[in-house]
Amino acid sequence: MNPDALEPLSFVPVYQDRIWGGRAMETRLHRQLPPGRQIGESWEIVDRPEAQSVVAGGPFAGKTLGELWHLHREAIFGVGPCPGPFPLLLKILDAREALSIQVHPPERIATGLGGEPKTEMWYVAHAEPGAVLHAGLRSPGVTPGAFREALAQGRLEELIHVIHPRSSDVLFIPSGRLHAIGAGLLIYEIQENSDTTYRVYDWNRTGPDGKTRDLHLEEALRSIDFDDVTPGMVQPQGDSLVSCRQFEVVRWDLGPGQAREFEPGRFAIITVLHGPVRCGGIDYPHGSFFLVPAAAAARLPVQAGPAGASLLRTMLPKDWRPRHYDAAETSGHGGFYRSLRAQVTAWAESHVGKDHPWLRYVLLAPDLLHLLLCLMADPQIPAKPKSMLAGVLAYFVLPVDLLPEGLIGPVGYLDDVALTAFALNQLLNHADPAILRRHWAGDGDILELIQEIVKRADEIIGSGLVNKIRDKLGI
Repeated sequence: MNPDALEPLSFVPVYQDRIWGGRAMETRLHRQLPPGRQIGESWEIVDRPEAQSVVAGGPFAGKTLGELWHLHREAIFGVGPCPGPFPLLLKILDAREALSIQVHPPERIATGLGGEPKTEMWYVAHAEPGAVLHAGLRSPGVTPGAFREALAQGRLEELIHVIHPRSSDVLFIPSGRLHAIGAGLLIYEIQENSDTTYRVYDWNRTGPDGKTRDLHLEEALRSIDFDDVTPGMVQPQGDSLVSCRQFEVVRWDLGPGQAREFEPGRFAIITVLHGPVRCGGIDYPHGSFFLVPAAAAARLPVQAGPAGASLLRTMLPKDWRPRHYDAAETSGHGGFYRSLRAQVTAWAESHVGKDHPWLRYVLLAPDLLHLLLCLMADPQIPAKPKSMLAGVLAYFVLPVDLLPEGLIGPVGYLDDVALTAFALNQLLNHADPAILRRHWAGDGDILELIQEIVKRADEIIGSGLVNKIRDKLGI
């Protein structure tokens, strides 16, 4: 890919209806919202099975963020081979009513609950008079039992710390922090790519069907940090607002016509707080989000208009590693995993690969290998099915098999993909499906993918090879 051809990337917003949402993105950010809907969230940068950002224009128009992450990772993101989807999720939240009191599980708890940890930050774009945020506990000494009792007696609000925000305030929400957004707030949210939320209390609100929404008290009680008392707003350190394991966010305030350059080789996501700003010959008004590709960062400075501008710049930390990275490394198969992903990515970008009818399934090979490694290390997997997985893993790693990739290239991994799918399908007779979902770092729902591959295996690799695979597994 020619770096000189890269330009800033804008994405089509994914609007989400919420019972607490409204139309503030229309009135304050001049967005054209879908008519007649309560829009609570706009997912601006997202790579999840249920939602994908799509490039709005330019050479990559119509491509999804997931496709860019898998096929053009080094040029656009400056990141080498690694499992999983794009690791960040950026949103706009419009709270016309209060959101539920909730918590996201810490990493040490999330695995046991079958969820994902989630750390996030809120930038208050606008706060109406009297608006509040809830974060942490009001006083020390609250126990899970006292919390449960207060909830049952209808006095939970007495225990939760209240903050009165102003526009431009920032609140950091690490996993484990009890929190809620009050009514009358427009917020830019930057978070790691996760969607596990345990609701504690929802103000006795009913949904469109007249029923109250599900609560998750037991999971929440295990996840809440009861030592997190009266947290305050972020105090900026120069430009820096938040620097954590998942993301780095700075605020740039630019004078009239002033320009700032980006760090070469690192992508940046820009949120325009006050604008417009210009980048790559394009003007972006306030409320805009765009991505500056890593390979083009050195030649795409951002410049304020005649009235000045301010923006957020979001990046991955220099030493960032995905949460799922260690399974391949600690197993001793890290080199093979990285080589496999590099082979598959290079092939997918070639003329042969990008037009191949089974491209999608070849692309699954690295993430399926990673899943096998995670399951082999999971103590919840019984010994007998684990021995089956060990055989599949050996088949994956050895170069000589039914479709020898050493001779025919990455297409040869199709039999490895099929064998893994059949083995995982067998594993579901012995293990909780949530274990597979917890360890799956690829795109889509792993259970649906397994069934799809099993059903289409004859078509993908031929019935003769499928029968040989079944013989290997004894099915």
